[in-house]
Amino acid sequence: MSWEQINNAITFYAMYVASKVGKTGLTPTVDVFRAGSLIVTAASGVEVGDGLYSYTLAVGSVTVEGEYAAVFKTSDSTVDQQHIPALWIVGRAGVERLDANVGTIGDLIEHRYGTHTAQRSVYLYVAPNTGNDTTGNGSRALPYATVTKALSVITTSNRHAVIFLIADSTSGATTLTEAVTVNKPYVFVKGPGRDFIWTRAGNGATITVSSDGVSLSGFQLESPGSGATSRGVSATDVDFLLVHRVWFNATTSDGIRILRGDNCRIYDCDFQNTGTGATGDALAIDGTAGTASYNEIVESRFSLAQGDAVHLTAATFTKIERCTFQGSTEYGVNVNGAANTDTLLIDNRWGSNTLGNLSDTGTRTIDQNNDAYTEQDTWTAAKAAFVDAAISSRSTLTAQQAEDEVLNALTSAHVTTGTVGAAIARIGTAEITVVAPVATDGTVTLVQGDDYDNDDGRALDFQEASASQWPTLTGATIKFTVRSLKDVKMFEAAGSVVTATGFPKKVRIELTDAQTVLLTVTKNSGTATPTTDYKYDVEATLATSSAIVTLALGRVVVQEHQTRP
Repeated sequence: MSWEQINNAITFYAMYVASKVGKTGLTPTVDVFRAGSLIVTAASGVEVGDGLYSYTLAVGSVTVEGEYAAVFKTSDSTVDQQHIPALWIVGRAGVERLDANVGTIGDLIEHRYGTHTAQRSVYLYVAPNTGNDTTGNGSRALPYATVTKALSVITTSNRHAVIFLIADSTSGATTLTEAVTVNKPYVFVKGPGRDFIWTRAGNGATITVSSDGVSLSGFQLESPGSGATSRGVSATDVDFLLVHRVWFNATTSDGIRILRGDNCRIYDCDFQNTGTGATGDALAIDGTAGTASYNEIVESRFSLAQGDAVHLTAATFTKIERCTFQGSTEYGVNVNGAANTDTLLIDNRWGSNTLGNLSDTGTRTIDQNNDAYTEQDTWTAAKAAFVDAAISSRSTLTAQQAEDEVLNALTSAHVTTGTVGAAIARIGTAEITVVAPVATDGTVTLVQGDDYDNDDGRALDFQEASASQWPTLTGATIKFTVRSLKDVKMFEAAGSVVTATGFPKKVRIELTDAQTVLLTVTKNSGTATPTTDYKYDVEATLATSSAIVTLALGRVVVQEHQTRP
């Protein structure tokens, strides 16, 4: 018994034996039955050798799922058995996942999907260089040349058809130049990786999606035309779109634009140099005149977007999680307008976005555990010229004197903590470092029973990390709350607004010894300076709306005073 998919020829075999030895020289005939019906009568079998005979049923007769049984017949009475059956199973559940080419098995293991309806899934192959839309049949052995052709043979909706893109270039990356409209639901287009480049000629989107349940993955996507419509993916009125492991590169307009789409997921994608025509963003989601709800952008990387990396318009319950945003000419994330509600931004990293990392004018946006990073000082042509001038102006110096000049030039103007200049400047010196109560990572360090007054330079100052991260604070009431790790409130303290508008906005907290003495430290911890951790948050109650906004939250490290009982 053997297995095969439909639309592939199948070969039956029979072994004739006489006195335990293969019988040669026979001319058997073959009858073939399909699902119990006779479809071939008295066809001629072919001798293979050593008593083995075969018959091949052509591809045009293998078009229906079912059991295909052949009966080899001979009139020679010397053989041990004159009628010998052979069986093929074609296209039954599970069998349709196999392919005549063993290489397909790896593809199907990776892309194993359940069946959405009573129809069986179909698997089609596209090879831009070696495929043929006329003579091909969509199999791995005879692939099509275009995705459009593969889509045209999918006749049943919700069939969960899988289209595999084959990297068939003999040198370098494979390029598919084709604009495609995916207008059949639950179609999965799977590429082999970044060395498969999908682009198009002319203007407009490379891939247009207008059906639900479409999945795109495993290729690099470009759209080099001109104008605002030259996008990588343009999806309108869709549900459950999945874009996974796609590299968006050099799109004139948006990398992806979803207009009225729900439950869409953008996962593990890279967006580089999108919006090169200054007409779009890396990823735009727009619910205008409809809905754009419950969409997710997860573990994706955005760099050098010519516009916003992510731009939301009238979108609800959008989740943006564990992404990086770097080098956008506008914002990293732009929650643009109050019609955007309940946006969740969590565990993202962003920096070097020209207008700011986050612009938020939405409603009930949650911004939590998102870290802004700063670029390290870089060696520029101006700095190199400065050092060259310092050396040339001291042409009579000894080698040691010249070295001293260079070191002085490097360290005198560049002594920021964490830089090479600061490290060099410390060599050969003893030092003591006085740390402000609020560290750059938001950790607050306090000594139990101490006062923290601004007149003494010890106030707790908090400021926003990027433009528009905080709302306007004019007239706002500030509150600083400390709780134990078991959520027991230790105390509250009123704060003040130092800078209410512009960038960076700043608030200030001053504490008294009567407050900090309430922060007890665990004794006998075995260290010279035992500490105990607490947690804090800084809240602003806005004057205009009475809305409560959390400006900062983090860890409080309380040190035991060494001289007071």
